[in-house]
Amino acid sequence: MITNTCVEKLKCVDCGSMDNRQVYLNVDTDLGVEWFTSFCHGACWEQKGDPYTGDKPAPKVVPKTEEEKREEMLTVLNCPLFKPTKGFRKITAETYQHFRVRLLFSEYDGITPYAVAFPFSLGSSLSGYKCRPLFTPRGAKKKFFAHGEVKTADLFGMWLAIRNNFSNDILFATEGEYDTLAAYQMTSGEYPFVSIKSGAGSAARDLAPIMDYWKRVIIILDDDPAGRESAEKTRELLPKLEYIWLKEYKDPNDYLMNDASAEFVRIIKDII
Repeated sequence: MITNTCVEKLKCVDCGSMDNRQVYLNVDTDLGVEWFTSFCHGACWEQKGDPYTGDKPAPKVVPKTEEEKREEMLTVLNCPLFKPTKGFRKITAETYQHFRVRLLFSEYDGITPYAVAFPFSLGSSLSGYKCRPLFTPRGAKKKFFAHGEVKTADLFGMWLAIRNNFSNDILFATEGEYDTLAAYQMTSGEYPFVSIKSGAGSAARDLAPIMDYWKRVIIILDDDPAGRESAEKTRELLPKLEYIWLKEYKDPNDYLMNDASAEFVRIIKDII
């Protein structure tokens, strides 16, 4: 999982804003590496790179306390539920509300929609939010940041799978939160869907704790080299895990956005 923490606000020499260039410490917990990036949230609205490659020293990052994490989580909890009037990624407002996804606004003006926040739970309690900007510049790496505790939380959607009294016969896992929402919507809420936390590479780690609870766990993967490589590693650790390989479109959200919901439902029905 990659986490992003804002560590400093700098002047942007390109657009002249005094503190709109935010610097982020990025940590890949799977690989054990970290690096700095920056983004201008002002007139530029673009990536600005690592500001510490010259003489400017990188700041010392102090980990957040548990109290600070709780305060951040409560701030998100006070934000409104995401209710896009025309849908977003063709996912309806009703689906976003069902999963309790919230809308975050720019801290600069308080009115510009900035990101969506996906809730994570630990057991029956809210644990934190994984947040994703609404729009990522073309060619830029996807950015996520967390409020509260996400790393040790249950998989996204698990609280709904348990609360809604689904049979523990079968559980579907996708590679991302939007895919979980799209799959749930296309199948009219008939089956439980959850999301692994950091793409196909985290499948074994994320799914291992729940394999004994569900009679069948089926992961939906892209039929590409990365998905196949991940599956080969996962099979050694989780021999009971089953696979669905998507071929026509990249992921469940792509099926929804390309009006191929009927085909996606057929794929799900065929494996059941």
